Amino acid sequence: MHVGPRGGVQTVQKAQGQIILRYAGKLRHLNICRDHRGASVLAPVHDRETMIIDLAIGTTIAEHLIDSDRDYQPKKHERCPDTS
Repeated sequence: MHVGPRGGVQTVQKAQGQIILRYAGKLRHLNICRDHRGASVLAPVHDRETMIIDLAIGTTIAEHLIDSDRDYQPKKHERCPDTS
């Protein structure tokens, strides 16, 4: 699956529920949600915007607007989606 040079299929890592994405030559930590630890996700990037899609259920679980001055990126919407 090819989605371009700055996005692709990843696994949500860490106990905090983050993925790491290289953007503008630096690693960026994108906060997802602890409920999605270990999930396979698709992370397409367009300019500064990202959308994190859970491949198992096919829904958007997070969106980010990348701030090039920050390593850790908050979600656009802080509420963790219901996974039940």
